[in-house]
Amino acid sequence: MIWHKVQPARQPDLLIILNDKLDRIQSTYFDGAADAVVEVVSPESDSRDHGEKFVEHEAAGVREYYLCDPTRQVLDVFILGGDGRYHRAVPDAEGRIASAVLPGLAFDPALLWGDPLPDVLAILALVQGMGAE
Repeated sequence: MIWHKVQPARQPDLLIILNDKLDRIQSTYFDGAADAVVEVVSPESDSRDHGEKFVEHEAAGVREYYLCDPTRQVLDVFILGGDGRYHRAVPDAEGRIASAVLPGLAFDPALLWGDPLPDVLAILALVQGMGAE
């Protein structure tokens, strides 16, 4: 799926489209900017995800850009500001990063690097908690 028929053909690892934009999904592209994009950084995609894609998603108006780097065990979240520029999300006092796009989603990125990783029930509880707020 690409952003728009005239924009670059980027296929993020995860594309989040909220219900109010579902009518923009076409058979071969999405007409407009996604609400949020998640890129999982690999050695091969590192410079592209932090460089070209960052700039393109920002210019397109993607409201949140997640860069998940398992090698470095870092999750960077960027929120599009009123100035049209990305600003790094700042964790709260408990280390959680809250989404500006998905109400109720706030989690500590350390959850991604745990050993062992959280089980399915813990993930389900996190997702169910989103609907409670």
